[in-house]
Amino acid sequence: MAELEISKHTKKAYKVWNSKTLTWKDKLKEFIIEIIIIIFAVTVSIWFHGISEKKHDKKEVKHFLLGLQSDLQKDMSEMQEDTMSYGLQKRQFIYLYNLQATDTINSKRVQENDWIFNNTTALVPNISRFEALKYSGLMQKVENKLLLDEILNLYEEEIPKVVDLAKNASHQKINTIGQALDSVYYTYTHNTKLIETLIKTSPRFVFNLRKSADNCNYVYYTYKELFKQYHKVDSLINKELN
Repeated sequence: MAELEISKHTKKAYKVWNSKTLTWKDKLKEFIIEIIIIIFAVTVSIWFHGISEKKHDKKEVKHFLLGLQSDLQKDMSEMQEDTMSYGLQKRQFIYLYNLQATDTINSKRVQENDWIFNNTTALVPNISRFEALKYSGLMQKVENKLLLDEILNLYEEEIPKVVDLAKNASHQKINTIGQALDSVYYTYTHNTKLIETLIKTSPRFVFNLRKSADNCNYVYYTYKELFKQYHKVDSLINKELN
């Protein structure tokens, strides 16, 4: 509608300026009036376009935040399972390295938890949506800068740090304890006497058990802190959407 008005008054201004019947004073007066009308129409058109674009941006941002919140919930669910795993691993490693020379190993306990020697427990975050939207430029349309800063900090700093930490803990365990047990075919025989022998004869093996316990403890509490960061972003999104 505004485009039609602009076109109409532009034609009228041209017609006035080239009129053969109007005096130059009347021409100037009418021409100025038409120019003012055109400027006003352009301003109104730009204003309405800005409002429409802002509404569209808000709709896109809301859709983005809802999707991101869904990813956060999935990650937090996985993190709860990972945290339980690291807590169990820590307790099992502590039990093993605390065995004394006269202690008899609890074969049932070890066999039920022998997965800890070669498993890898690390968060696999849902980051594809974040990465896609980061490069699309949509995140810059999030007006709440505190929320935006927390999202960027979570995905670009905190998550990669914790994922690397968990992977390094798993690699240390597998490359020391796992390899030592594999060398005596424990993985295939589940012979807990082999573990008992290594604990009572190999200070290096006991050292690695202790180190793995410390690593699991560190990862465990780092996960707890990361979970707080997730919850903080989730809460900020709720406030933004409500």
